[in-house]
Amino acid sequence: MALLFVLLLALGLRFYRLDAQSFWNDEGNSVRLSERTIPLIIEGTASDIHPPLYYLLLRGWRELLGETEFGLRSLSAFAGVLTVAGVVGLARQLTQRRKGA
Repeated sequence: MALLFVLLLALGLRFYRLDAQSFWNDEGNSVRLSERTIPLIIEGTASDIHPPLYYLLLRGWRELLGETEFGLRSLSAFAGVLTVAGVVGLARQLTQRRKGA
């Protein structure tokens, strides 16, 4: 029950007013890069410090949820919720190990 509460809280905090502001400069760059074809995304990130996986995921995500601020930002928000779930799971494992020791 606590996990569900934490995940719902994480979901609410990440998605609340997700589209309240227009794109920031770096978000606009990500959108422009994700509009390219897959080979051009890989080529465009070859000399960049950021690997191409995010832009490739964003390219597919655009097809599912559209090109609105909410749709494009929701990929990162969803990843944040999954991160919270992973941290909670890891914390449970670590605390159970201490109880068993």
